[in-house]
Amino acid sequence: MNFMTIEGRDIQIENIATVETRKCGITENNQYEVVFTMNNGQLIQAFKGTKPACDDFRVAFKTGVGAVDKPYPSVNWVDFEPNTVVVEKGKVAHVHMLWNGAEAESTAFTYESANLMIGEFVLGEVLGNDIGETTIAANKDGKKGTGRLRVIANKTGIAFESDGASLEVGGSIMIPLRDAAGKMIPWNQLTLVSSNPTAVTVSGGLAEAKAVGISLITCDYMGEKYGYAIHVRAASQLKSVSVEEEVKPAPKKRSTTTKKKAE
Repeated sequence: MNFMTIEGRDIQIENIATVETRKCGITENNQYEVVFTMNNGQLIQAFKGTKPACDDFRVAFKTGVGAVDKPYPSVNWVDFEPNTVVVEKGKVAHVHMLWNGAEAESTAFTYESANLMIGEFVLGEVLGNDIGETTIAANKDGKKGTGRLRVIANKTGIAFESDGASLEVGGSIMIPLRDAAGKMIPWNQLTLVSSNPTAVTVSGGLAEAKAVGISLITCDYMGEKYGYAIHVRAASQLKSVSVEEEVKPAPKKRSTTTKKKAE
C-alpha cells in the first residue's frame, strides 16, 4: 500500500477515487484547491493555492513526484467572478476580471458572447438582451476564460426602448428609457454613459456613432443599472443618387403630324 501525508494525516493512495481542482471563490482571494474524493465519498483538501500551483500539484501527484514545495512555473490564465452571471433583461451586471487570480483592469481583455441575442459582454459588464442562457468568454495574451450568462425576466419593467442598435459611422439614434407603463423617463433624471466614447458618444439620449466598434450605454436609475449596446460598422461606400438624377423627364417626341394641304 502507498500512503501520502496531508496535514499530519496518512492518506492511502489506493483509496483515492478522483482528483480535481476547484475554485474557492472571490471571498478567499480567488484561490483554488485540489480535492481528493475518496472511495467512501469523503472529500479531502489536498492542496490550496493559485490555479497554476494546483494544476502542478495534480501533475506531480499523478506522476508520483513529491513536488508540493517545488517552485511552480509561471502559467498565465484568465477568469472572472462570478463565473455564472445572472442578470435581468435590459439590465447590467458587473463582473470582476481576473488575470492569474488577481483582479485586473477590464480594458486589458477582449470579450465574446456566443449569442448576442441573449446578452452582451463588454468591458467587464454583461447586458441581458433576452431571456435565456449563453456562454461568455474573456481573452488576454492568447489565454481564454469562459463562463455562463443567464438572463431572467425584468422585475421592474423599466428598460431602454429596444435591446440595442447597429449603426454606420456617422449615424445616430435616440435611446429613451421607459418605465413599466411605457412612459419615457425625463432625460434630466438620467445620466447616460458610453463605455467606449471613441466609438459612440451620448448626450441627452442621443447616441452618435463616431468609429467602428462597440459601446455599452448605461445609466443608473432608482438603484438599478440599465444598458443598451450599440455596434458601429463602417459607413456604406455606395454612391448616393438623388431623385433628380435617378428620375429624368422623358424627352419630348418630335411631332410628325402634317397639315392637310388646302384644296
